[in-house]
Amino acid sequence: MNNVIYLTSLSIAKRMTMYIIIALLFFVASSKAQNYDTIYVESAQKKYIKILDTERASVKESAIFNVMALAQYYPDHNYAAVIAKLHELSTVSENPKICYKAFLALNFFKHSAWFDDYSFVRQQDTDRIFLAIAETVNNRLLKISQN
Repeated sequence: MNNVIYLTSLSIAKRMTMYIIIALLFFVASSKAQNYDTIYVESAQKKYIKILDTERASVKESAIFNVMALAQYYPDHNYAAVIAKLHELSTVSENPKICYKAFLALNFFKHSAWFDDYSFVRQQDTDRIFLAIAETVNNRLLKISQN
C-alpha cells in the first residue's frame, strides 16, 4: 500500500510535470493518427483515380461510390484531384450512366452540406443511394432556379 502514489501527495511541480508529459503524449499520438489518415486518404484517392480510368463501367461506378464514402468518412481532406477526374468523366465519358453518376458525385463534393444526413455503408444498394442523391440534387437545383 505504501508503493501507491497519490496525486494529492505529489508536489505541485511534479503534478504539473506529469500533466505536461501526459498532454504531450496525447498530442504526439493524435498527430501521428492524423498523419496516418492523410497518408491513407491520399493513397486511396490515387488508387480511385486510377480505377476511374478503367474501361469497365461497373468498376467505375463502384469507384465513384467509394470515393464519396471516403469523403464522408474523411471530410477534412483535399479532394481536388478526385473532383477534377469526376468532372472529366461527367463531360467526356461515352457511357451516359457514368457521366450522370460522376455529375452526381461532383454535386456531392461541391455541395456537401446538402448530404449531411446521408450515410454510406458498403453493403447498401449503391443504385438506391445514387437515386437519393439525384433526388436531392434535383430538388436543390429546382429551389435555386425558382429564386
